[in-house]
Amino acid sequence: MDINLLRFAMENDKLDEAENILEEIGTSKNIEAIPLLIEYLKTTENVLLRNSIALTLSDIGNEEAVQPLIDVINDPKTLGSRGTLLYALEPFDCSAHLETLIYHLITGNFEVQAQAFQLIESINDEVSDEILLKCIVKVKDELNEIKRQQEILSDTLETLFSFKKI
Repeated sequence: MDINLLRFAMENDKLDEAENILEEIGTSKNIEAIPLLIEYLKTTENVLLRNSIALTLSDIGNEEAVQPLIDVINDPKTLGSRGTLLYALEPFDCSAHLETLIYHLITGNFEVQAQAFQLIESINDEVSDEILLKCIVKVKDELNEIKRQQEILSDTLETLFSFKKI
């Protein structure tokens, strides 16, 4: 597989051609493509292309892809389109990124929360006590905030029903 063909397709917005090449790279697990894939993962503004690149990196399965995926997930430009990027992390151990996963579990949309939860569940490496404690505190704080919101909303609902005259 000629990496230059992929570069040409991505630079010239030939998305269908790029998709086909990316699929071949993922199937063949071509590690020579990793630097180019990471470069475009970080720089492309095209959500579909970024997702395809992330999935290709996932298919290749090289640990070199983890930190760039995390960086892109945390980039504000990916807000609203992080689910596939998190999904691309599934083959990897994300123990070192537990704090990031907790953050996205708390702040993300439903898809992001579900993916972050799956990645957290699949952690099989040791997590330091310090990081674990930070994460536990963040989750407990979020639960307390949800409880506070639920109480005020319930009180508001009762007040609204009291306005109804029978």
